[in-house]
Amino acid sequence: TDVYTGGRAVYVAMNPTTGTGTCWGSFVCPGVDFTGVTQIVASDTDMLAWSKTLGTGQCVGHFVTADCNGVDFTGVTDVVASCHAFLALRKGAGTAACWGHTDHCGSSATFDFTGTTDIY
Repeated sequence: TDVYTGGRAVYVAMNPTTGTGTCWGSFVCPGVDFTGVTQIVASDTDMLAWSKTLGTGQCVGHFVTADCNGVDFTGVTDVVASCHAFLALRKGAGTAACWGHTDHCGSSATFDFTGTTDIY
């Protein structure tokens, strides 16, 4: 079992072998299917369960950061979180998806990620 934490009492325990997991702290995550999830990325208040292999993601939490329903995770190579936002990078395409609180992320459409090799 792998355990992940975010900034403000966001905790996730996931068993990648069984595809099961649980969340505790500032939110719970009923209904999250951890099958195929390869990485948990946590902001201060929200969490992304991401499958690089399947090109899928599920977000849970308190704020707009938790809404990633419109994000296409196909081809995403890296994901990072800030206080209340996430950025998903597609290195090969030089593009990124950004979602969350606008004060912490803004619109990724205004940035050119061509040639970007890493994000932190």
